[in-house]
Amino acid sequence: MHSASKLAILIAALAVAPIARAAKTQTEIDLGNGVTATHVLTTGEDGRTTESVLVSKAGDKIPREIWKADTSWRGEPGERVAEAVRFEDLNRDGRLEIAVGRVSEAVHLCGAKDLPLLDRRVYDPVSGTLRRVLARRPELPEPTDVIGKADPAGGPVASVVKAASPASASVSIGGRGEPGTLAVPHQVADGNAATAWIAGPGNGAGEFVSFDVLAGTYGVTRVGVRAVPEGLDPKRYDRPRSLLLSVDGKVFRLRFPDDPAASPGATVWFDLGASSRTECASFVIEESFAPKAARGLAVAEIAILTEADADGGLERLAHDLNDEGRRRQAGMLLARAGEASAQALKEAWPSLDEAGRRRAVLVLAEVAPAPSADLLAEATVSADEATADAGRRGLLRAGAAAVPALARFLADADDHRFKAAANMLAGADFDAALDALCAATGRGGAARREILRQRVSMAASAGEARALRLWAAVESGSGEALLDLIRAAAGVPALAGRLAPLALRLYGASTSFADRHRLLPVLAVLGGNEPSARLVDATKDPDPLIRAQAVAGLARASDDGQAREALRRAIADDAVEVRLAALGVLSSGPIPAEVAGGLDALAAREPWPEIRAAVALLASRLEPKVAIGILTRLSRDASPAVRLATMRAAAHAGGADVARLVTERLRADKETPEVLVAAARAAEIRCEQSALDALDAVLARGAEPLASSTEIEPALAAARAMGAIGGNRAKELLEARRKRSNPATDRAIDAALAGLGRPCRERVGK
Repeated sequence: MHSASKLAILIAALAVAPIARAAKTQTEIDLGNGVTATHVLTTGEDGRTTESVLVSKAGDKIPREIWKADTSWRGEPGERVAEAVRFEDLNRDGRLEIAVGRVSEAVHLCGAKDLPLLDRRVYDPVSGTLRRVLARRPELPEPTDVIGKADPAGGPVASVVKAASPASASVSIGGRGEPGTLAVPHQVADGNAATAWIAGPGNGAGEFVSFDVLAGTYGVTRVGVRAVPEGLDPKRYDRPRSLLLSVDGKVFRLRFPDDPAASPGATVWFDLGASSRTECASFVIEESFAPKAARGLAVAEIAILTEADADGGLERLAHDLNDEGRRRQAGMLLARAGEASAQALKEAWPSLDEAGRRRAVLVLAEVAPAPSADLLAEATVSADEATADAGRRGLLRAGAAAVPALARFLADADDHRFKAAANMLAGADFDAALDALCAATGRGGAARREILRQRVSMAASAGEARALRLWAAVESGSGEALLDLIRAAAGVPALAGRLAPLALRLYGASTSFADRHRLLPVLAVLGGNEPSARLVDATKDPDPLIRAQAVAGLARASDDGQAREALRRAIADDAVEVRLAALGVLSSGPIPAEVAGGLDALAAREPWPEIRAAVALLASRLEPKVAIGILTRLSRDASPAVRLATMRAAAHAGGADVARLVTERLRADKETPEVLVAAARAAEIRCEQSALDALDAVLARGAEPLASSTEIEPALAAARAMGAIGGNRAKELLEARRKRSNPATDRAIDAALAGLGRPCRERVGK
């Protein structure tokens, strides 16, 4: 940037930037009786403020400074405090008084425009000093009188839904006159009549306690006050004669009908008439009964009741969960009601919509998980994932009560609910959860029984004690349940030694197809000489399904001579199920030499394309001479799926002749896009320089500006392959195609040129 431009920007910035300078304002206030106060406010260059008050009487030549302080905020945001001065009519005589003290962002007087002055001291014209004072709060408007009614029976002073909670107070024991050390007055709403909020020495006039209130939808209707704490001498602690309640922009004077000391256990209730919707309520001490005799004023309990506390209030809140405008606050109030809300939510559950149920579950999961386990289980198996997630979290907190609540869904007709319950029980850390799963085995259709077997195995694998618990269920089982429990136990390694003798005995005694078919997988899992011998014998069974099941079980015994012979017979079996089972075993284990020779014959005569494709995929693991024969035949197969499998195998098959097959597929007329992509990928993996011209032909078709999507996809794969292979020839071909192409192939060619040859160089380097 030129220096002239920099100078212009600097001048412009200085033109709009504020310049910090010291500033002073001075205001005179007539206090009456010939007394004048001068208020001086000074703002320093650093932005901090200092205030002072000077007083002069008639005849004084020089005003006298009576107070001066740094009135800047200090502390953390939200909890900052500051010194302050106010000029207020505290005596309602039309004259202003000088009041100094502190203000705090954490202490509010509901209904007041400004933060209230705390630890107030007022100028006394007679002595000329500042004195500690207890006085009315001039910020509040004229109140409406409400006469309370005493309940001599006493009892708890509490709201069912606990819509209000103490937030701050103007004074508290231990505060030392510093607002930052004031504690939240929880003792005034803790349900314990032996604890109290004590408003300091004297009658406490003007001191207050404030509550945060959730009464936006369900307004405040009633308040209750127990004035005398249990265990405190009423002769030492004063009692309120009247309190001011500031709420919802209105002020009520709460008058006690008689001295609370006459009936110390009584609660006085004040009905406010129309409900007041508010977020804040302050109780301000106005008058007391014995200010001279008492050392401090105490209030044991205050309760703020809303419409939700009336008869049927919880039921109303529960049903309001369906109301979008009320749902959030109804849920918050139900949560504050604790376990008391559980019954109302259970009764409302059938009528709640999905959003209402979700909110209900969130409440119950927090406040009453064990008593609400049945309903939380209902939520856990819900199709709505958010509701199900909330239910699961609640059941985790419900403890053992979750098990019977979930177990009932193992017999549910709905598959989703059944599976959700089985999954939750499988992960539960309770023995009873495994017992419930074991008790449900042997029931339902094949799919459900398989799910139960898997979940039982999962739960029983959590430790030796769980495994032994499953074994106890096996020993006491019978019929269909026993067979399923045995199959589940087969998935628990700790039970292999116990299970083998039982499984062999049951298999030897079985006479039905179903029993043998289900026990063969158990023998396969167990391994060992005798189970393997039984599997080999079963590969000669007349029933093709038994043969297939037995062949599938040979995966662990494929290194045994008899097992290898059985696999050789299986790939030539007349039944397609048996051939597929044999190929499945070969795909996950070694391919014996005596079996490999039969794969070429199978590829030549097999009528099913699925099996031919499976043979093609196995070819990459065979000797090159055998592999090339199979791949040559199957690469020209009529089935696209078989040709696709051949190209995937070619990517990893040994022998130079395989490159010829890849090039042949790339040049084939009317080849499918999927096979072309696979062939290009094979050339890329093999780093076949000889395939470059064939890849270029594929790229040429897809690089045309009007190429179709079926041409573009193989072209992208071809460009990538050419870029991976690299070399001068690849660069030449790619640059030529870049001259006439479409945006998709443009990007692919650019990417190929940017990393030309790198993938194959790295592969060779490794």
